[in-house]
Amino acid sequence: MKNRTFNHIVRAYSFGIPVLMMIILIGGMLLIAHPTAVYAATYTVNTTADSTDADLSDGQCRTSSGECTLRAAIQQANATPLIDDEILVPSGTYVLTLGDIEIEDTVVISGTGATMPVIDGNGTDRIFTVVGNYENENTQITIGNLVLQNGNASSASYGNLGGAVLNLEILTLDHVEIRNSRAQEGGGVFHYGRDDYDYLTVIGSSITNNRATAAGGGINVRGKARIANSSDQVYITRIENNRAASGGGIFVQSDAEVILIGNARGLDIPLMISSNRANNSGGGIFNNATLTLDGVQVERNQVQRYHGGGIFNNRGSLTIRQSAISNNEARTPFTDTWNGHDTVPNYWGTGGGIANFNGGDITMSDSLMQSNTAVIEGGAMTNKGDGDITLERVTLSDNEVTGAWLQYFDPAVRAPEVYGNGGAIFSQSTGHVQIVQSRMIGNRAGHGGGALNNTAQLEIADTLFADNRAGTHPDSSGGVGGALYNYTGNVDLRRLVFRNNEATDSGGAIFNLSATTRIYDSAFVGNKALTQGGALYNTVLRYSDELWPAGVMELTNVTISGNVAGWRGGAILQNNENRPADGAQNAMRLTNVTIAENRAREYGGIAHVFSRNWEDWDNWDDSWIRNSIIADNFHGYVEGDPDSPGVVEQQCVSEGFPWSAPIASLGYNIASDDSCSSWFTQSSDRNNTDPRLGALEEQEGNGRELTTWVYPLLADSPAIDPDTSNGATDEDQRGFTRENQRDIGAFEVLKPVANDDQGQIAFPSPITIDLLTNDTDPDSDTLDPTSVQVTITANQGTIETHDDARITYTPAAGFNGTTTATYTVNDGHGHASNAATIAITVLSHSRSVAVPDSVSTNQNTSVIIDVLANDSATPGYNKIPDSVQIRTGSDVAPEHGAVTRINITTGAVTYRPDADFSGVDTFQYRFKANDQIWSNWAEITVNVGDN
Repeated sequence: MKNRTFNHIVRAYSFGIPVLMMIILIGGMLLIAHPTAVYAATYTVNTTADSTDADLSDGQCRTSSGECTLRAAIQQANATPLIDDEILVPSGTYVLTLGDIEIEDTVVISGTGATMPVIDGNGTDRIFTVVGNYENENTQITIGNLVLQNGNASSASYGNLGGAVLNLEILTLDHVEIRNSRAQEGGGVFHYGRDDYDYLTVIGSSITNNRATAAGGGINVRGKARIANSSDQVYITRIENNRAASGGGIFVQSDAEVILIGNARGLDIPLMISSNRANNSGGGIFNNATLTLDGVQVERNQVQRYHGGGIFNNRGSLTIRQSAISNNEARTPFTDTWNGHDTVPNYWGTGGGIANFNGGDITMSDSLMQSNTAVIEGGAMTNKGDGDITLERVTLSDNEVTGAWLQYFDPAVRAPEVYGNGGAIFSQSTGHVQIVQSRMIGNRAGHGGGALNNTAQLEIADTLFADNRAGTHPDSSGGVGGALYNYTGNVDLRRLVFRNNEATDSGGAIFNLSATTRIYDSAFVGNKALTQGGALYNTVLRYSDELWPAGVMELTNVTISGNVAGWRGGAILQNNENRPADGAQNAMRLTNVTIAENRAREYGGIAHVFSRNWEDWDNWDDSWIRNSIIADNFHGYVEGDPDSPGVVEQQCVSEGFPWSAPIASLGYNIASDDSCSSWFTQSSDRNNTDPRLGALEEQEGNGRELTTWVYPLLADSPAIDPDTSNGATDEDQRGFTRENQRDIGAFEVLKPVANDDQGQIAFPSPITIDLLTNDTDPDSDTLDPTSVQVTITANQGTIETHDDARITYTPAAGFNGTTTATYTVNDGHGHASNAATIAITVLSHSRSVAVPDSVSTNQNTSVIIDVLANDSATPGYNKIPDSVQIRTGSDVAPEHGAVTRINITTGAVTYRPDADFSGVDTFQYRFKANDQIWSNWAEITVNVGDN
């Protein structure tokens, strides 16, 4: 085992200049004669024994016994600096008995044979130490198709680094298995990239069952590295079943830059980081620097004590694309007992999938976090510090924070309690968290935040929260925030759906505690709290040694439907028991909110409660409601009890206050009974009024990524077109522009649009027109064909209206000219369209009649149109095929194609669309009969489809 300086001196004086010149000359001649040749020398190992080369100056791989050992071949390659050599290693097991083998110059070492050759470190030393060449900054070493096993760096050169391989240069490991090796750092591989050109590449290799007493059970990287599957995806890189104190699979040091790449198509054939374990943090990966995962599966990794079952990101920059973080686990030991309960001593066991600490940044897209588990916080992810996180198109499903009895304080000061928050995500950071176009489904928390627990700045848009649950620990005193527990945080929610979430205590969807939550264009459907606030619960922390921030919730364009509370507040519970900090006011503020068909044992709609001595009340609330609908919410409902279906009453209730109206009306509210009359006192409010809501519907919205749930307003709803907008936003919950005086509630009525229709016939022929072909509904509602109403000018003919919205017009005797009629059509909720005009031209049969034609074709495809087929000649005359004439001029000639031929035998017209055009093109034609009188001009419509 030589040091690098010694190697350099030996090579400089033992390698004669004449020999060097001869090798260069021979190498050059070989390259000229054989342009594809790569290697100056090829050494084939012919024995599994381990011994040194007999003479480094003779250019021959030969030991004293005349054999070529692996060590002797590498020594010969080292002795020819600046020359690329190849070493072929046949199948077999090569046990190293003389310590590690140093690789000092460019070489390719390849295993051959039916089975991969095994290089065995004998458990006494490292296998390969790649030190490189001082004279050549680009010393490139490739090791391929080998098994490296039983390396041990505990007494190796350069320190206890890299049990199988220590790399100080440019190294490629191509289809290599590294297993059962040991080191303090880098149980399998340690890459020590001191210079910018030092690089580690791992391709289609497996690194398994290695151990590091400190960091990086499989690989420890300082510098730059690329770890990938083989380009043809035949060989999958697997880093599995490794162990370390930190970074069970991979440890990325603070000055590193590492990329992991699986299949370019994402998770079809992922790179695998699986079943690794760390005693402390980073079961799969511990990242301190810049790390990118693209098409990677991080699964079944585990930490025993601290954070990040899958990945621990500590001050690093972590980018994850098209990857899956699944079935990882963050454990922590139970160290004591209290009242018969095993307890944990600290906020450890967090971030089952990922833990982000100390200012680390994470960007994650098009990925999955599934079935990860933590004990205390963040089943899928924990975020602490001041870093930023962005999740885009990420699905977080079936993650769980199990919860445990936490004995963090002295039991005499504060008794242990069940804690376990953020089934999918726990965010406690001064940084910024953004979640976009994502899904949080089926996550569970032992105590709070079935999907998410937040104490930070949080923005979520276009995201679904469904089937999450809080309070799953068997000893939990009650779970809060079935989907979201916002504790002292600041949250902005836009275009979300909360559906079928559950809390075993309060806040079936959201529990807001001394925090601010603003909600826009969202729906809360079918959530449940076993006690209070079926959908929403808002309050402030109880006064202790300090006053806490106010609890504020603001809702704009929100539908709340079908939620259930086991006790009170089927839709909303505003708990004003506690006073916030001086100058602050708790608030529940509602603008254009529809609250309908919620249920509770007490107060199915909104409950606003205060249970202290009313003399303590000091007006610390600023709640109000405007432009909103409260309808058909059931009081007296007990789930599962057919004898307690509930009745519509006590929809708006103030309990325990010194007066009856703590939630102020800002006008234009509608309640279906008189229970809100003490709140709705403005002249524009309507109590005991049926708002005429349709059934709850799932609708796509206007360009929205996520469908939402709304109550459409029926045609005679009093919520349509109030006499002022009263602060309503420009768009409704679905993103459609509000019209005129904006409707009350979350839904804006958009009436269907009827467009004018035209037809042309020759007397006395009738004509049938499909009126709805060109009609639309702005919010994609269904047009009702049976609702068509037609009015025609008297004495000009008759119109028969069919159930499918077609009409048949028959001209009156002797009539010619243009007759007009008007019609309207209703949408599926009874809203009538504008009046559109039907114009039908009746031609006298004293001349030929050309009738409009319509055809379809594909892009770049000509079409033949038999224009005369439906035309008629002057009575007693015949059509002249070669008289067909195409009209010229703006708006009457083809604009997106050309007529290339008129068949003089049939009159058929050939139309060719412009290159790559798709859409509608129109042009006009006419013809003569043999009376030589021109017909009218008729229009041809060509629909060119997109291939």
